[in-house]
Amino acid sequence: MLSPHPEETPGLKQVEIHALHWLYDHRFRPNAMPASVSNHKTTDKVAITRIAESQPGHPQNVASTHSIQQQPQQQVLPPPAQQSVNSNLSEQALKLAESIFDQTTVVRYAHREVPASQQVITESDGTVEARTDCSGFISYIVNSIGPRHYQVVRDREPDASYPQAKIWARFFDTLDSAQPHDGWLGISDWRQLRPGDFIAWAEGGESASGNTGHVMMVAGKPSAPQQANGARYIEVPVIDSSSVYHFPPEHLPAKAQQAHRDGLGEGCVRIILSEADAPIGYWAGTYWGEGDKPINGPTLSKVVRFARMMSLQE
Repeated sequence: MLSPHPEETPGLKQVEIHALHWLYDHRFRPNAMPASVSNHKTTDKVAITRIAESQPGHPQNVASTHSIQQQPQQQVLPPPAQQSVNSNLSEQALKLAESIFDQTTVVRYAHREVPASQQVITESDGTVEARTDCSGFISYIVNSIGPRHYQVVRDREPDASYPQAKIWARFFDTLDSAQPHDGWLGISDWRQLRPGDFIAWAEGGESASGNTGHVMMVAGKPSAPQQANGARYIEVPVIDSSSVYHFPPEHLPAKAQQAHRDGLGEGCVRIILSEADAPIGYWAGTYWGEGDKPINGPTLSKVVRFARMMSLQE
C-alpha cells in the first residue's frame, strides 16, 4: 500500500510515477506478445545491456556472448552455379536416355508406326517399356528435351510417324559447324564429340532408298585412332536401340534380363576415318540380329555426320 501523499516524503518524490509504470507493464500488458514486438524488445534489451556494460567500472567492457545470442542469424546459401544452356541440353538428353536404360523392363527392337512421344512408355508404377528402333528412340529423346528441335527434323518427313535414320543423317549433313541452325550445330571434327551429342549415318549414301541407316547418342569420349582389317577408325561409346551387337564393352538393361542385344543398349561403334581424319564409313558391331548374320567388316558411306543440340535463338 502507498500512503496518500508519498511525494511529501523526502526521496520518494517520483515513486507514484514509477508505480504506475510498473502496474501498466505487469497488469495490463498481454501475456503473449507478437513475435515482431518480442524481437524488438529483445533487441532493445541487448542494446541497453551493451551500453551499460561499456560504462567505466563495469566488470565487462564488452557485451557478453549470452546477451547477443537472442536472435539467431539466418543462413544465406550461395546462389546455384550458373550452367551453360547448351551443356544442359546435352546433359538432359543423356540423362533421359540413361534413365530409360536403367528403368526399362521391356526392351524390343521394333519398328512401331506411332508418334515419337509414344515410342517409350512409362507405366504408373514407374516401369518403362522401350519397344522401338534407333530413330524412334532418338526421336523420343529429342522431342522430350527440345520439341522445337525435333520439329525441325520432323518437318523433313511429315508423312512418317517419326523421322527415319537416313533423315536424321541428311539433316545433320546440312548443318554448319560454325553457326547453329534451328537449335542444331554440326560437328565437323570427331575430336569435339562429347556425351549427349548425336551420330547418324545413311547406308549407301544420300541416295539410298528404304528405311536404312542408323542414329544414336554419344555416351562417352571417342578413342584415339586405331587400325584393324585394313581400316583406320575410332571407337565411340553410344546408347541406342539396335539389333546389332556392338563392340565391347556392351551393356544391356538389367531389369529387362536380355541374353543378347535386341533393342536398347550401350556399346561401342566404330567410325571409319580417311587419312585426313574425315569420317568415311562405319562399323556398327559384330553381329546383325535382325538379319541373323555376322558383320565381318566396315561399310563405306558418304553420309556419316555428328550434331549437337543448342539453345534456340529467339
